[in-house]
Amino acid sequence: GSLDHLREVPGDKLFFVHINDCEDLPRDKLADKHRLFCGEGVIPLVDVLKIFREKGYEGYLSVEIFREEYWKMNVLEIAKKAYSSLVKVASSAGVSLD
Repeated sequence: GSLDHLREVPGDKLFFVHINDCEDLPRDKLADKHRLFCGEGVIPLVDVLKIFREKGYEGYLSVEIFREEYWKMNVLEIAKKAYSSLVKVASSAGVSLD
């Protein structure tokens, strides 16, 4: 979808958001293995989070990445990287994670 499609979603239909970035590939070529930490790819996540904020969304944001090379990293390091990447994007969007 596009940002315009996201704007059409009623705010009361946003319950739980999985968030990640992705590589710059044609949509029909994208798979879970192409997911990236927030801010490392081509998805306009700052704009996405601004739309959620405008709709009054205050629920959870769950970083969800299925990238095999990340599985080889230390679990604590993955969690820290996922959190810090989300904080950076959320901060740029004016969204508090408190």
